[in-house]
Amino acid sequence: GNQPICEMRLIACGALRRACGWGFSRAMSSGGANPAEKVVCAGKIPSYQAVEEGKTYFWCSCGRSKTQPFCDGAHKGTGHKPIAYKAEKTGKVKFCMCKSSNTVPICDGSHLRVLIPFIGTSVSTGGEYFRREWEKK
Repeated sequence: GNQPICEMRLIACGALRRACGWGFSRAMSSGGANPAEKVVCAGKIPSYQAVEEGKTYFWCSCGRSKTQPFCDGAHKGTGHKPIAYKAEKTGKVKFCMCKSSNTVPICDGSHLRVLIPFIGTSVSTGGEYFRREWEKK
């Protein structure tokens, strides 16, 4: 049956890595990419980060950084490069952590495409759950 929405936290990043999206599908489209080329899921939900107007941030595109969602150089040797993001205004930005967004580095909700089949709920309900989780931070 359907899993309750509270179990979304228990969905493994492995399911997100199988999602069709920007990072993982790009790494796999080469027909069996080298494991070092594969994108690693860094989290199941986006990361809200405070940004300052005019400042440039470098988003981790490989998923290996220990300073997620930002790059720490861990991509070296993988063929991946960080994505530059210049803040247009001071505030909070929702950075993608699953690495499947089609609007990188900003989350577009792609992680919900994978979670929804597991929980049997609508995207709007799932989105409400994630909004509440983000507001707790």
